[in-house]
Amino acid sequence: VRPVAFAPDPTSLIVVADDPDALGPLFEAVAGEYEDAPRALSPMGYTIDRYGRLVPYVAPAQHPLATTVVRAERMLASVEYETQRSVLQEDDEATGYFVAGCLLAKRADGTAFTMASWGTPVPTLLPLVDYVAVSDGAGPQALVPWQALVDEDLLDEAVEFRPTRFRIEGAPRPDVLARLAERATRP
Repeated sequence: VRPVAFAPDPTSLIVVADDPDALGPLFEAVAGEYEDAPRALSPMGYTIDRYGRLVPYVAPAQHPLATTVVRAERMLASVEYETQRSVLQEDDEATGYFVAGCLLAKRADGTAFTMASWGTPVPTLLPLVDYVAVSDGAGPQALVPWQALVDEDLLDEAVEFRPTRFRIEGAPRPDVLARLAERATRP
């Protein structure tokens, strides 16, 4: 049985055995501590790989903790991206881009996903999210999966930022916007 460690803030370290029955409630408790901490670190669980290296705890899709683990990952991503955005917005003239926020959304079933907005033709630094709300200002917003932007080759990784952001330039051609609108979804 491998250990699973949590560090929701700089003064807490919780280490337990990899037992789904115990980890479920612990993930929930750690998420609450993380949200309330004045200096939060992470809501995620961490374990060791076969080489003894510290790695994020991963639960396969059918694992009883899959939803909980993904929610913790998304929670950390949204907080880190929002912290980064507040720093970058102070100097938006230096970046030359609108810095998109990262919104964490939860479904009724407890699953979570992240979203960002891109208003074409504004050059934007997008966080890596599950969905992007695309708006050309003329029609309704289309909420499209991240993969749709990848498939249309619209993204350029901005390697100087961690967490990673992606540059997206100007307005795409009308046919690209139409294909994105076709892939619009309701998460």
